[in-house]
Amino acid sequence: MKKQLHSFTFSIITIAICTIGLGLNAQTIRRVNNTAGLNDPNVYSTIQAAHNAAVAGDIISLEPSENPTYGNLVCSKTLKIVGPGYFLDKNPNTFFDKRLPAVGHIQFINGSQNSSIEGVAVIAGSAHGTVQIGVPGVAISRCKIGTIQFNYGGFLAGYESYGNQCTIKSSIIGFVGGESNNPQLANQISISNCILMTGVQNLRNSTISYNTFNVDGNSRFYSVINCTITNNIFDTRGQGSTFSIIDYPDSFNSGNSVSNNLCIDAPNGLPEGSGNVRGAVASSIFINSGDPFGTYGGRANINYLPEDKIFQLSQNSPAKTAAAGGGEAGAFGNGVNAYKLSGLPASPIITNFTNTGSGTNTTPLTITISVRSNN
Repeated sequence: MKKQLHSFTFSIITIAICTIGLGLNAQTIRRVNNTAGLNDPNVYSTIQAAHNAAVAGDIISLEPSENPTYGNLVCSKTLKIVGPGYFLDKNPNTFFDKRLPAVGHIQFINGSQNSSIEGVAVIAGSAHGTVQIGVPGVAISRCKIGTIQFNYGGFLAGYESYGNQCTIKSSIIGFVGGESNNPQLANQISISNCILMTGVQNLRNSTISYNTFNVDGNSRFYSVINCTITNNIFDTRGQGSTFSIIDYPDSFNSGNSVSNNLCIDAPNGLPEGSGNVRGAVASSIFINSGDPFGTYGGRANINYLPEDKIFQLSQNSPAKTAAAGGGEAGAFGNGVNAYKLSGLPASPIITNFTNTGSGTNTTPLTITISVRSNN
């Protein structure tokens, strides 16, 4: 009697992401997988279908499959959405199945407050995907997302709902910002240990720390008010002596605390003092004297970015000691909170899976699994 391996293989991935990493709780794991012949009743072909079947507190697990493009999502429930990461074929010790599950766009509307997404690639075909947040408390970690927008979400349990008190960490993001005509939006946002292809816009009372930014004349900080901006790297190469990242004449930036950041090339890119390093030599920052933001041919589409390890610092990079207290600035700083290559979820992962092909009543099926911790 032959045993089919597809269902078993993908069940192992789900267990590695969810059951081991999140604990054996009462949540139902809703699997998103298009592989034919799966017998699990909690398997769905789109992320929206999994959401519609779920109840608050459930886990949606995005799995590799033959056609792992799972559509868009309008989320109206508090859910945890987990994927295996991205760039799985570019870095060592990632999942044994390198196929990339992806969703197009995600919108968090009333009822989805305090949801989270981790290890998810938000991609809309050949363009970058968008996550729209209109409720408080959404947590994004270890994701690859084109644009994050904070919106007005309407009325929720008697009060007006906004995309506030959200956290974004250890992710690759094309752009982050709120709506410019509503000062109540995008308050108390935390952005940390991310790689960002542009600056940020329309944030209030927020913390922006330990990130690596691409910033030029088209993507500076705009309408950033009363924010703490610290321990970041700003790649401003080639912008010249008059370039300023945050405080430039046509902006509405005000009340910000800007300290212990490093900018490349631009001698006046950051305010003087407060531990800021200005005019760092471009070739001294990243591994192999690299220009990581210059490798993908344009800031508008993060899907052209070839990999993430190119953002690691060179051994003698001045950014290694530019953060407060002499620590490492940028996405790979901040100790245990550092950016994780490939956005692997914070749970044990299966890095190798081998088997003897089939088994019978007399000949056992032998399976070997290698598991790696990934906190």
